[in-house]
Amino acid sequence: MDVRPLQNENRYRGIGMFTRSLLLALADVLQEQSDALAEGPGDRPSFVFYGEPGEPVPDALAARFPDARVIEVPAQRLAGIRYLWLVARPRALVPADRADVDVLLQCDPWGGIPAKVPTVAVFLDAIPLLFPYTAEKLPLGRKWVLQQIQRGNHAVRYRRSLAWYRRAAVVVAISESSRRDYLRLIESRPKNPVRVVLPAAVPAGSAERSDAALDRLGLRERPYLLYVGGVDPRKNVMRLLADLDELLPGHPDLRLVLVGQEFGLEEPLRLMGWPDFLQSHPEVAAAVQTPGYVADEELPSLYAHARAFVFPSRYEGFGLPILEAMAQDCPVICYDNSAIPEVAGDAALMVPDGAPMASEIARLLDDPALREELIARGRAQLANFSWHTAARDVLAAVNEAAATRGGAVRAR
Repeated sequence: MDVRPLQNENRYRGIGMFTRSLLLALADVLQEQSDALAEGPGDRPSFVFYGEPGEPVPDALAARFPDARVIEVPAQRLAGIRYLWLVARPRALVPADRADVDVLLQCDPWGGIPAKVPTVAVFLDAIPLLFPYTAEKLPLGRKWVLQQIQRGNHAVRYRRSLAWYRRAAVVVAISESSRRDYLRLIESRPKNPVRVVLPAAVPAGSAERSDAALDRLGLRERPYLLYVGGVDPRKNVMRLLADLDELLPGHPDLRLVLVGQEFGLEEPLRLMGWPDFLQSHPEVAAAVQTPGYVADEELPSLYAHARAFVFPSRYEGFGLPILEAMAQDCPVICYDNSAIPEVAGDAALMVPDGAPMASEIARLLDDPALREELIARGRAQLANFSWHTAARDVLAAVNEAAATRGGAVRAR
């Protein structure tokens, strides 16, 4: 298992949350099967973690796989050398060898898919294809040349990582929408199976719940809308500022809370016009709060006390925050694109893709009965998603891959 998404910057993004939750659930499923079958120590599967040099395996994962061997993946040194980072790979390839493992589980395509070991490769989305790399418009000069080289090589590296999927024994897509994108954009007639494994909300009780963020942000008695995620263009967060501007005359006490580490990055916010909008709309600026990264134990309370979770994303391979909100009885307002309808079902207020959300937000704010109805539907929708089921489905894919070399991890 490549655990680098839990050790590098991806730990705070969807790929990190997916990897962590999946591997912890996989540990539970394997333990259940081991107990049920009363296997001897020699019959139980062994585990290898491929990790970043010098980085520890997260404590929760190490505790569930106490006998796992750790193989460090050599650092991609070229990426740290001035100017060579423009053409170097961002991640070193996993040095998986049949002497070490029978099957590799790879959740991060940038980590590579080896040719010599059967691999179950997770396909999350086609974001870099549909929403290419964007950067500040620069005048002609040295910086412009470097930017163009970086942009071109980013596209080349990503397409190369997609080509690696052809090496996978089994591809696992995280939604039907994601599977359709894989078949439409990457490989229309794959030689190996493409299975769907649906994620779930972050497990309840995975961290001790705290109300500290509510008090720190002064939100305990104040109505607010919540957004959790990044700031890249497809996330469309500027839409929320425009919606808030429309809502404030009728709801002057309303606040918009935007959670995410990327709200501390100046350049992407400046490129999308964020500071200019706030400067020209001081009443909106006064109603926006950007606390940055919020700890796992504090996030559930922010969901639970919000009047709504607003999600204006233009594309998602899945959309975990939708289920996170529903798990905390927070009504959801979102767009009807990509995998979002598949995840939200009839438990959210669905807005046509790209349209203003303000009218639906106002309807929810002014209608307590609608809020309770959406909360009840959200609880029912959650029943369609389970990390335990996802782990069993991934284990089935591992067995399918293992069969290509005549072995399997026990599954029932």
